[in-house]
Order: sequence, then C-alpha cells, then structure tokens
Amino acid sequence: MKVKNCPMNDKLSNEFKKNVYLKPDEYLNGWARKCGWKASLVYDSLWRHADRNRKCFPSIRLMAEEHGVGRRVIIKGIQILEDYGLLRRKQKRNPKGKFLCNLYFLTDKTKWHEPVVPDRHSATRGTSKVDTVVPLRYLPVVPLRHHKDTHIKDTHIRIYIDKFNLLFKKNHRITPTREKKLKARLKEFSLEEVLKALENLHANPFYRGKNDRGWVADPDFLIRSDEQLDKFLNKSVVGKKPSPILT
Repeated sequence: MKVKNCPMNDKLSNEFKKNVYLKPDEYLNGWARKCGWKASLVYDSLWRHADRNRKCFPSIRLMAEEHGVGRRVIIKGIQILEDYGLLRRKQKRNPKGKFLCNLYFLTDKTKWHEPVVPDRHSATRGTSKVDTVVPLRYLPVVPLRHHKDTHIKDTHIRIYIDKFNLLFKKNHRITPTREKKLKARLKEFSLEEVLKALENLHANPFYRGKNDRGWVADPDFLIRSDEQLDKFLNKSVVGKKPSPILT
C-alpha cells in the first residue's frame, strides 16, 4: 500500500498491525518465479518475524513447522535468497564464541540481483571479461573426487569427535561409519547445531553414566538419525530422565 507523497514508499519496512505482516509487492513481480517455492516459503516466514529494521531470528525448525515442510527445504530456501541478494545472514555468538542463533536481515530492493558465477573460460584465457550471470539451479552438478583417506581428512568429523572426547573424557576414534552418519546429519543440520546438541547431551548426567547400568553415550548415539539429533537440540530434554536406552 502506498501513501501519496510519502518518502517511505520506495523503502522496505514492516508495519506492525494486529495479526498482519507485510512484504514487498516487488517480490511477486518476477522475483518469486526466479527464486522458486522453497525461497518463497522462507521469505514469508522471515517477513512475518521481522522487526521495523527488517531483522529477525526464527529457527530453521520453526520455519519448517510453519509451512509443514522439512528442514532441508528451509535450508535450501535460505541459500537461494542469499544467492539472489534478498537476504543477508549473520551468526550470533556469545562472548565465548559459542553459537547462539542465525540473524537474518531482509535487504532493500536495490540489493537484489541475479546470482553471479565466474566465467571459467575467460579466466583461463586471462581476459578481463565480467563474470557471467547464471541462475545457480541451472548449473551442472560436478561430482566430488573422494580419496581413499577422506574420512581422516574430514574437518567436520574431526571437530565432532574431538569435542565429544573433550566433554566425555573418552578417546573415541574417527571411523568411516561415524563419518558417514555425520555427513548424513549435516545435510539437515549445521555443524554448530550438531555441537550444540552434543553439549545438551553432555549436560544430562544420565548420558554420562549416572544410570543404573552405568551406560555412557558414544559418538554414534547422537548422530544415528535426524530425529535423534533434533531431540537433543530441544533444550527441554536436558536434565530429563529418558525412556529405555536405545543404542
């Protein structure tokens, strides 16, 4: 809605009205078609939670629940919005560097653009040709080359195992099975979320051996499924005695 002679007409802002949230018309005039439905779901949720400065911090889980979709859909939608310049993301951390949440900033229309991909052929010829603009979803998927010792070199699995051993005072090793499980979880969760869930697991004495069997969780216990990891991201499980152990 535009107000005559109002200087704010060309700027994005979220007006607060009871049970109403606004988003720019311009998005539906071509940009929604470019970005696709996954990005549009995320864009709706972000505008719903945005303040007057177009800043918000809804969790991936919350946005997924709002639309009845999986986490992977929301994560992909966020990436697309970033590619098109409609969104800027920043990680919020406490003074000790611990991850708290993602902050999302909805950008002004002047910042929106087509995804920019370097022209590999111009680079090899040494020319100064400007980067070619290509929508990312039309780019060919290039398979990654895997080395025989990839599981030893994988940074994420090493960080996870080192963190687990530090918290639980154990000496677990990196194995191909653990690497495979973690890679599967990282398709739905960020590494920061995995480490946060690990801290929540450790915070419950039951999983540190304070139970009638003396059982202690191992690295596989947390990352065996998306549902298991998601459960420990929910802080309400910390301190609760769980139902029978499933290892």
